[in-house]
Amino acid sequence: MKHASGWFLVVMILSLVPFLSLVSSQSVFSQQAGVRVIVTPNPAEVEPGGTIQFTAQVRDKTGAILSVAPEWRVIPEKLGSIDANGLFTASSERGKGIVRAAVKIDDKTWAGNALLRVGRPPGKTLRVVVHPKRANVEPGGTAEFKAEILSPAGTTVNATLEWKVIPEAMGSITQQGIFTAGATNGECKVLAVASTETEKAFDQAIVSIGKPGRGPRMLVKINPKHAQLELGGTQQFTAEVRGQDGALIPDAVIEWRVVPDKLGSITGTGLFTAGSVAMAGQVIAQTELKGRGKAFDAATVMVGKPGHGPGARLMVRPPVARLEPNATQQFTAELVLAGGETRPVTPTWKVVPEKMGYITPAGLFTAGTTPGEARVVAEAETDQGKLTDAAMVTIGTGQQQRQGDYRIEIKPLGPVRVRSSATVQFQAKIYFQGQLVDKPVTWSLRPPALGSITPSGVFTAGQLSPGRRAQAGPAGEVIATIQTDLGPRSRGVQVTVVP
Repeated sequence: MKHASGWFLVVMILSLVPFLSLVSSQSVFSQQAGVRVIVTPNPAEVEPGGTIQFTAQVRDKTGAILSVAPEWRVIPEKLGSIDANGLFTASSERGKGIVRAAVKIDDKTWAGNALLRVGRPPGKTLRVVVHPKRANVEPGGTAEFKAEILSPAGTTVNATLEWKVIPEAMGSITQQGIFTAGATNGECKVLAVASTETEKAFDQAIVSIGKPGRGPRMLVKINPKHAQLELGGTQQFTAEVRGQDGALIPDAVIEWRVVPDKLGSITGTGLFTAGSVAMAGQVIAQTELKGRGKAFDAATVMVGKPGHGPGARLMVRPPVARLEPNATQQFTAELVLAGGETRPVTPTWKVVPEKMGYITPAGLFTAGTTPGEARVVAEAETDQGKLTDAAMVTIGTGQQQRQGDYRIEIKPLGPVRVRSSATVQFQAKIYFQGQLVDKPVTWSLRPPALGSITPSGVFTAGQLSPGRRAQAGPAGEVIATIQTDLGPRSRGVQVTVVP
């Protein structure tokens, strides 16, 4: 009878579990000290024009589900729309953002986010190269241009090519690339636009239309066009001067200049010596001939390595941030020059790894739902070159997940007495820093002879041997195991098999 009464108690407790769960799930909102909104799927990806269903689960601090409908929002709105049921419809715009579900309880708003990507940015597959890059013609004169359409590997691509003149009043061009100048002196651009079904690319040339009777103009060509030097390094520049007909003008005298002066110095023969400060600038070759006017060309020079040494650097503020999941932080970036002077800069922002959060073009970072660490990276193209800097962001724990941050709760609570061949449903809830999380559980028995257990936690007690049917059978544990960053973590409930 003693064993029978114990079995009756177990059955009663098990029968009350669903009722107790129901009661806890209907907690009064005003008693909630903290609410979590869990949006799934997270992250999510959809093609332009496609749809994806989002759901939001609202839980109180104990993990109980609250029955409240969220308000949905897409940030930025240009990525698409979402209805009251969480069905998102992507626009034709590609990009990254967040889907936010917000609930209002006792005049306080709680929100959860899911990272969203609409399409993947298409890679550039076209490159157009126009020849020549510059031409001088008289009013009414002609010049022939050619265009190459290339792949990233340098192979020829079959694409539609269209020629344009900007502004149109300066001349006309055939679709074979023959340009005819108008009657007005000045400059215009000749554009070659290549297009496929998915992409467009273009290149351009500059056309100078001279004054009648002035004679042929000159064209200066400097070599090399780009140079990068260490502080104090040297580079030999050369320049040649040709007439409109392409003939070399040997008597042209080149005057060399450096802009700005702090970039370095240059001799009359074109030997440039870099200065002591990292910066970018130009080396200019200029000539002037009677009856031909002036002409010049310039080369771009980078002195010092961008972001290194005494040169300019990019600085992200704040450099370190600690946030709770779904919290936000505003980041800014500025250019710090060699002397400590700062300048505003508009960088390109990204999060590494992407799953840890989302950042807007204005630098507003929203943390994801997963505890861990991320880098908020700023990249900026400046006159000092391409500069980068990053801030470290810790989400949730302040460090990577630790075993001690997890708690496993198993129901029914032990010790449990189970009749031979009977079944009991075991359930496990996983908490991370007091918050209920969805984490896979592996069930096992110790010793294995205790019986059997399914992946869903249904335990079947083993059969007692004939010699033990009048007494209690084997005792052991039903064990729930989860995997953490530092290895497995387990908890067991004591179980005894009885006749």
